[in-house]
Amino acid sequence: MYIEVQDIPEGSKGLRIWDKKEDYLDDIKVMAVLLNKGNGVAEVGLVKGAISNEINIAIGLEAYKLGFNILQFTVVKGSSVSRWAKFIKTDDQFDYYQVDLGAAVDYFLANGSI
Repeated sequence: MYIEVQDIPEGSKGLRIWDKKEDYLDDIKVMAVLLNKGNGVAEVGLVKGAISNEINIAIGLEAYKLGFNILQFTVVKGSSVSRWAKFIKTDDQFDYYQVDLGAAVDYFLANGSI
């Protein structure tokens, strides 16, 4: 997987993800924004493309490399999510999740998977 990071205003980051570097000019798999919420917290937003567990892990690892400690995201209520995310709350339309990136990376490095 190949990820390109672009700085955007207020410490946020734009991510473009390809299956492999050779696809660089074509076939972007996923585009997303890591919104800087402050205090080491990033929220995944404005996602375009198919999200899979592999993509979630790639986004989480990239966020960790960029210095974020907590990753938050929102999904339509009842949607399936990655097993490494902790449920935070729900409302009429959305479910809210977060990941402790340090703990997830430590687990990944020790076990080879999340």
